[in-house]
Amino acid sequence: MNFFWVANFNLKFGKTNKILLMPDLFNYLLTGKFATEKSIASTTQLFDPRSQNWNQNILKLFELDSSLLPEIVSEGNVLGRIKKEYGLGDIPVVNVCSHDTASAIVSVPKTEGSLFISSGTWSLVGVELTSPILTTESFSYGFTNEVGKDGVITFLKNCTGLWIIEELRRSFERRGKAYSFDDIRTMVEKEKENLPLIDTESTEFATESDMHKTLTEYLAYHHETREWTDGQLFKIVYESLAETYRKAIELLEELTHKVYKRIYVIGGGARASYFNQMIADRTGKEVLTGSTEGTAVGNIVVQLLSQGKINEDTELKDIMTNIADTKYYYPQLS
Repeated sequence: MNFFWVANFNLKFGKTNKILLMPDLFNYLLTGKFATEKSIASTTQLFDPRSQNWNQNILKLFELDSSLLPEIVSEGNVLGRIKKEYGLGDIPVVNVCSHDTASAIVSVPKTEGSLFISSGTWSLVGVELTSPILTTESFSYGFTNEVGKDGVITFLKNCTGLWIIEELRRSFERRGKAYSFDDIRTMVEKEKENLPLIDTESTEFATESDMHKTLTEYLAYHHETREWTDGQLFKIVYESLAETYRKAIELLEELTHKVYKRIYVIGGGARASYFNQMIADRTGKEVLTGSTEGTAVGNIVVQLLSQGKINEDTELKDIMTNIADTKYYYPQLS
């Protein structure tokens, strides 16, 4: 959402009452009440991660009327009840961690010395901190301070993820080759040759395209012109993504002045055993896989906690561990 367009529109026409982010809009339609939950508010660049409220200096700088922004509430807040007009009964509406990554991180068992990778179409590499890192270096490295459950700072970097794999699959499908992920795993595991890497953050890989053509042209320009097998192309992308994660983790450890021993992988990528082994090998760290539906799990957990259905101190970690069906991958350094 372009807040400043809305603010300018309001100055001209005076018709804006409240600016709502998408989760807030749905909650308003359900209850008729305005509020913004912290995790989604923290993604707006109008939020102060230290005070965990709207940043009044930024609002004043851009002449954005603070009355346009809803009150910020914590996850677990019972916003209200579903309107009677829907005929659904007396159902509470709970503010969950409205940012999907924040909800997904709720599904990670809390273990000291661990990083997380939310591995999906896009990937988020980060760690939970007690206070934000607001330095020139963290800004230049592309890290952000978002907010998660209980006000924890999720310090993370957004990276290209399995989007490239998904687009490459579609490219092959258009060529009459419909590969399942099991097919891809088998092909990748057969490839023993050391292959070149690509920069997965390069702009040509960020948009919808004929990824087979984009990838082979990139390889021809940066490495060599040759015939690549389908398995080699998939392996190049997976190895390159793992290398992107390694570099992001290296920067993160530099910024936090701490070395982390293990990585929790959550999201759809958690089911890709061959890829998770690559991550372990590239980073030299133990990899544990969490829930493939972490966002949904985190959403449900916050609702259950708010209603007193589960006990955070005695039950939450066991529930998360059982749901995740955790698998372990250890570095196999060559």
